[in-house]
Parts: sequence; structure tokens; C-alpha cells
Amino acid sequence: MTSSRKINTNRENARKSTGPSSVAGKQRAAQNARRHGVTGRIETEVVERWFRLIVAGTPFGNIDLPSAPGFREAVLLAEAEARLERIQTVESQGMINLEVAFDDPGVRFQMSEEDLAGCDAPIRAFVSQTLALQESRLESQIASVALYARYRRRAEAQRHKALIWWVAALDAEEKTKRSQFASLG
Repeated sequence: MTSSRKINTNRENARKSTGPSSVAGKQRAAQNARRHGVTGRIETEVVERWFRLIVAGTPFGNIDLPSAPGFREAVLLAEAEARLERIQTVESQGMINLEVAFDDPGVRFQMSEEDLAGCDAPIRAFVSQTLALQESRLESQIASVALYARYRRRAEAQRHKALIWWVAALDAEEKTKRSQFASLG
């Protein structure tokens, strides 16, 4: 059983970690999801395209009514596929940007201590700032790619769940058709 001391400590920590408290901080935090567009709304046309691909060639055929069997499962799977497609596109672009940042000789310049030894203090300071800026940009690119990977894993998990539900809906429809066929004979 959890001690009362630990419970009180957890409550105190929970009160401290409530997010930004200033108006500026709240506004900045509200825009976090818009930075890369991965978590935003999915375009209806993309979901419709995936929906048509999913139901084509299934017992559901041309289900268009929300009350039709399998409709909800097909929509969930279509949304999951569309979200994953978007994330993979953004993630690929992030990998390309990271590759360019590492490969471009103009982006990664290096100077040894010997090269800097004969330079004036302002030049040494400029070179140090430039190298720090390059390192910061690379760290930012690496962090973005890691973030995209996290979103991709979440989208893959959602697709997995939606796929299980879709297969269950297909199985249920197949059982319904079999029982209807059996009752005729």
C-alpha cells in the first residue's frame, strides 16, 4: 500500500506540473501541434481514397451509409492509413533534411585548434558561434526525426487496432451471409 507521505508528495508534484501558466506560454503551447502538421486534421479526400481502397472487393462492396455494417470499421482504418501516410511523408522529408545537413560540406565546417591559434579573438568567437549554431541545427533535425518516429509508432498502433476491428467486421459479415445461405437450403 502506498504511504500517505508518498501520496502527499505526488499531489504536490502534480500541482506543480500543470503546464504553462503565463498567457504567452499558453499561446505558445497551443501551437505545438501546428509545428509540423503531423497531428492535425486529415484531409477528407485522402480518407475517402483510403476508404474506397479498403472496401473494394469485400463483401461490403459499396457501403456508403454510416449505419451499414462495417462502415465505422472501414472509416477508422481509412483514417489510420491516411494519418500514417502523412506521418511517413513528413518523416521522409525530415530524414532528407537531416541527410543534407550531414552531407553538405557548406553546412558542416570544422576548424582545428591549430587553425584557430593564429586568429584574432573576434574571429575565434565567430567560428565558435558558427560551429555551435551548426550543432544546434543538427540537434534540432535529429530531435524532429525522433519525434516523427514516435508519431509513426502511435499511428501504426492505431492502424493495427483498426485493422483488427475491420477483420472482425468482415468475419461477422461472412458469418451472416453463411447463415442466410444455410437458411435458404
